[in-house]
Amino acid sequence: MNKKYILSIYVQAHDGALVWDHTELNEEQARPFERAQTHTGYQQAFEGLTGQRDRVFVPLQAPLSSAIH
Repeated sequence: MNKKYILSIYVQAHDGALVWDHTELNEEQARPFERAQTHTGYQQAFEGLTGQRDRVFVPLQAPLSSAIH
C-alpha cells in the first residue's frame, strides 16, 4: 500500500491573494518536497508538481519539513 502525504502550504494566487492549500500526494510526488530545504526549493517542487508559477509560502512558524506529513 502506498503512503499518502498531505502538503500544507500557502499559495499566492495571480490576483495576490494568499490561499491556504492542502493537497494529498503520493510518495513520488512528495519526494521533491521532502528534499527541499529552502522556500525556493518548495516553490520549485510546487511548480514541478502543478506546472504553475504561483508563489508558495511554507508557514514561517513551522520547520520546512513539517509542511509534509
